[in-house]
Amino acid sequence: MPKFPPFSMPLLAASLLVGLALPAAPAAWAQDDPREALSVVSGDTAFPLAVATAEQFSMKSNRAMPVVERLGSARAFQAFCAGQGPRFPDAATAARRMTRAELSACQRKNIAVSEARFGHQAVVLGQLPGSAPAGLSLRQIFLALARQVPIEGRLVDNPYRLWSDIDFALPVAPIEAYGPPPGSPLRDAFIELVMQPAANSFSELRGWTAEQRAALAGALRADGVFTELGEDEAETAQRLARKPGALGIFSFNFLEQQGARLNGLAVEGVNPRAAAIADGRYPPARPLYLYAKPGQAKDSPGLDGYLAEVLGPAASGPGGYLTARGLVPLPAGQDGGPRPPGQLAPHRPRGASGGRGVAEASARPL
Repeated sequence: MPKFPPFSMPLLAASLLVGLALPAAPAAWAQDDPREALSVVSGDTAFPLAVATAEQFSMKSNRAMPVVERLGSARAFQAFCAGQGPRFPDAATAARRMTRAELSACQRKNIAVSEARFGHQAVVLGQLPGSAPAGLSLRQIFLALARQVPIEGRLVDNPYRLWSDIDFALPVAPIEAYGPPPGSPLRDAFIELVMQPAANSFSELRGWTAEQRAALAGALRADGVFTELGEDEAETAQRLARKPGALGIFSFNFLEQQGARLNGLAVEGVNPRAAAIADGRYPPARPLYLYAKPGQAKDSPGLDGYLAEVLGPAASGPGGYLTARGLVPLPAGQDGGPRPPGQLAPHRPRGASGGRGVAEASARPL
């Protein structure tokens, strides 16, 4: 993964630096005339958070609200790296780091870029205290909830009704789960953080394209085992209260608010805890990143203030307004005040099994 040199900006709490680029494409951000509002491009996951911080920044600063475009991570980085100046975005948010290729594209255009990790997104399976199973692997979750599963080299409609049908070590109990509807941020996160990595681990699907595996992972059961509810997680918790043994799909923050009323299942042997999310051990979690162009600050009034808003405690700290939208704050010591250059916790890429990868080195000049 790319390495980023240190960067200093007023009130910027957690940062790293870089350079990046790609060919420009016509879009709302490609303007010939100077603009009054900041331009932010975003991946799908980070988009609601970028909009929320843009609204708050505008209200607090009395500046025009930044224009936030939802492009998906790849297109957002492409637009962000297309050039420097008022015709190009000032900032980008995403649920992944830039790739080496994306970083190299920026470097070819001599664009200095700052990077900051401002929190995590995490999905949990919750159940009533005393219920079983107490923990599952990503593959077991996939086999329980996917509409179709690979069996003996063939893809078939999911036949599993009991947990013990999947693995004799699991309880002889019905599989029953509740969760959000398609298109909701929580459903998307569950598919991307649980179902897709599991699908990637099946040898039967090795010859499939990424798009084919994603389509398989995105189709949950419609035979009564999995029940789609609304986006309100409280409704899912209420269903579990009447269904001992059933599972619910929740955001980590919601589960934490429930205290002893709900237990989070361990995934790949790791319990959903803030520390395990922060250090990359809990598989269904991912860091969220903010990118900006320090060289553009002089031509984009308010850029420093916008970055400070995203990284500040009112937004991304414990109890900040982004936590209501699923953001898991960074642990103490990884956010707050300014830190020495390169003080960003390493991001550990995970493989299909959810295990830990090689830690990235601290940022240093390229």
